[in-house]
Amino acid sequence: MVTQILEALTVHTYPENEVMADVLCLELHAMNADDERFVARTTVLMENVLHHVEEEQEWFPKVREALGRNQLQEIGQRMLDLRPTAPKTPTAPKPLKKARDAVDA
Repeated sequence: MVTQILEALTVHTYPENEVMADVLCLELHAMNADDERFVARTTVLMENVLHHVEEEQEWFPKVREALGRNQLQEIGQRMLDLRPTAPKTPTAPKPLKKARDAVDA
């Protein structure tokens, strides 16, 4: 079941996370607030984030059920450990490369 969840999640979130969010973040970062597309792009980004949160509410209980407490704690700790070195802007090298790769794909 976990394999199926991971496959479905990966196939679903890859285009969303790798293409839409990164590209939108990069576009918004480069825009001024008075740009005529700024509000529209911000709205799309907000909708993507809300959609992602709704999906997480559906599959988190399934993941909790399938994984043990120790595995969940290990995953959570790894995520916390990565936060201090996580990129802070969409123009940082890692997110910028992801956005460029997404556009070039």
